[in-house]
Amino acid sequence: MIDEFPLALPVVDIESVGAGGGSIARVDAGRALRVGPHSAGAEPGPIAYGKGGDQVTVSDADLSGGVLGSSLLGGRLPLRSALAARGIAHLAGEVHLSSEETILGVQRVVRATMAKAMRIILARRGLDPRDFALLAFGGAGPMHAWALARELRIPRVLVPLLPGAFSAYGILISPVQLEYSRTIVRPLDRAQTAIAQAVQSFRSRARSALRDEHRDARGAVFLESVDLRYRGQSYEINIPLRGDLARAFRREHRRRYGYAARGAPIELVTVRLTVRLPRLVTLPRPPGGPVPKTSRRGVLFDDGWSNVPVFERESLPVGFHEGGPAIVAEDHATTVVPPGASFRIHRRGLIEIEVSS
Repeated sequence: MIDEFPLALPVVDIESVGAGGGSIARVDAGRALRVGPHSAGAEPGPIAYGKGGDQVTVSDADLSGGVLGSSLLGGRLPLRSALAARGIAHLAGEVHLSSEETILGVQRVVRATMAKAMRIILARRGLDPRDFALLAFGGAGPMHAWALARELRIPRVLVPLLPGAFSAYGILISPVQLEYSRTIVRPLDRAQTAIAQAVQSFRSRARSALRDEHRDARGAVFLESVDLRYRGQSYEINIPLRGDLARAFRREHRRRYGYAARGAPIELVTVRLTVRLPRLVTLPRPPGGPVPKTSRRGVLFDDGWSNVPVFERESLPVGFHEGGPAIVAEDHATTVVPPGASFRIHRRGLIEIEVSS
């Protein structure tokens, strides 16, 4: 929906939450601690960036709580812990808490915001979070994922290789895809010729487009489909173009909506062709070395400060297993394994965190 109007295009259903490392912590009119939706952005960014920011952000709390190290981007972005600590102390004075309570408070509030959105999405679809794993990517996703998993009773967290560049890497290895569609509204039992003509036209245009891009169409996959509905409906169901279309439509309608009107006339709305040309997938070399590289630093959890091992992700071999608390650090992301949890390095470098309550 855009405002009150339905969007008649295929879309990916994504729920965005205004909470992240740059989200600003503040005290509202009722003297309660709030985080977001306003953000410090990249300029000036968190106080710890040292670029003139003067409002505490989630990143400042994570740095002061030891979750973040002394720099980001492999040392190219130093973080100023003293500046962040002063900001935290000032905010603590406003909410009449200690600095440690304020750090934990900022983290709890931003996680509660994310968990609330996730809970609504799961409930809306009737899904049990215990049946799933939580995929954590981005620079800060793996830092907070364990807390969301515990809040929602999700048993496992998965952190892929290159989490900080996950989206960029994904678009680089995704298939080349072309999509064609034509609206043809008519009864399905009188639409066969129009469907065949549209598909033939789409295939010709697709091959021409691939030639123009100097791509070999011999490896392309052509997926033909139609959007069908019962006459008078305001929504359609996409059905692959094969076999008995009317029967397939009724079966899918029953699966989605619980009923199928056997005698009701079916209407064609749109003919579609999707062309996918796979690309050669180059996988990053799995991390691992003869000996895991570690250091230690203090990290603040709900039960207080812990002296936590910090593992360099690039040095962890496949099969490596360790209990929490622990931190797995890399140039573009930080993964936190809390007390009571454990993690393992799987094939291709995937981190699996077993989260227990």
